[in-house]
Amino acid sequence: MSRRDLLLQVIIFALGFFYAFTYYVRVSEPVDLQALGDQLFAYLTAMLTVAFAIGLINLTRVHVNSIRRRRPIWRYSLVLVISMYAMAVVSLISSPFAIDPTGAVIPPALMDAVNPIWEFLYYKILVSINASIFSLLAFFIASATYRAFKARSVESTLFLLAGLLVVIGQAPASDLIWPGFCAIRDWIMAFPTTAGERGILIGVALGVIAFSVRRMIRYSW
Repeated sequence: MSRRDLLLQVIIFALGFFYAFTYYVRVSEPVDLQALGDQLFAYLTAMLTVAFAIGLINLTRVHVNSIRRRRPIWRYSLVLVISMYAMAVVSLISSPFAIDPTGAVIPPALMDAVNPIWEFLYYKILVSINASIFSLLAFFIASATYRAFKARSVESTLFLLAGLLVVIGQAPASDLIWPGFCAIRDWIMAFPTTAGERGILIGVALGVIAFSVRRMIRYSW
């Protein structure tokens, strides 16, 4: 590891430890650490915006090269580039994310003309595509659950029963079958599921900390 990489690892670890410390301990004197953390978070938002712009440039470069070289999927690349920039342009002109919502620079007539186009692209195309993708994902998850949650042991049987109770409780007709399914679903989601998620997140956080320390001290376990 070079000195530059080591310095970067130290900065990343120090910032992570700083945010963890300010989350649990409130310090206002001599420096308000919470206010300092909020200010650093504003810089983080700016860096995320720059990273998003870099991703947009890279995505454009990759697909434009695909179009120029007439690769087998160049038509899909053409559709992606046109759709991406068309949606960006109409969103900036007339949408809830417009850069000039008051019409001080952009003529209101242009905004009124572009607004139906944005609504069509967003509500008729994007929302419909998202709904279709999530519907297919739901069927895929259900089939994977059927293959994985077979009653082969006590643990898999518990997983199968919990999954069935949550699915039944989530269904619109659960109240007609038995009102208790909703209460069981809420209890499973509020207590066992939350406890498991927190345990996984704590394990991931400890793993990240251990990996960061290992990288900094260049020690192999």
